[in-house]
Amino acid sequence: MQVKIKNWLRLFPYLITSILGLPFLTCASDIPIEFETELSLPLQLLLEQGRHNNQAYLLQYGARNSAVLLQSGLKNQLVSQQLGQENQLSVAQVGMKNQVSLTQWSAKNSAKVQQYGTGNQVRLLQANQENQTNISQFGDGNQVRLQQFGGARFSVEQLSDHATIFIMQY
Repeated sequence: MQVKIKNWLRLFPYLITSILGLPFLTCASDIPIEFETELSLPLQLLLEQGRHNNQAYLLQYGARNSAVLLQSGLKNQLVSQQLGQENQLSVAQVGMKNQVSLTQWSAKNSAKVQQYGTGNQVRLLQANQENQTNISQFGDGNQVRLQQFGGARFSVEQLSDHATIFIMQY
């Protein structure tokens, strides 16, 4: 089973509130989530997925969007695209087969990825200027593939096991 959220009318039974006039979505689920927004307002997304088949597909258009994802459990996977400037993504994956694939397209975006345990992989592309990335991985398969275009900053911390880092900056 997969939940696909494409507009405000399909958000029930998710909790929507407003913080400083900005839409805010909170969702907790053990099933795969696909989220896409084309709103002109910035959107703040908080997604927590428990154990089992936790997969998230996130697509955010426009400026000043933010997403916080916590995946704890077995087959963690996140595919995310943020298209616009000043977007933020923070991901914590605890447990098993952890994978993150992230594209941030435009300037002044930031990404923070934390992975603890087993499969660990990060593929991250940031285009344009003043982007920043922080990646922490503790244990097991550990791989990072980071591509940044324009003036960008990064930090990567890997503690033990099969650690591999590939970084390209243009």
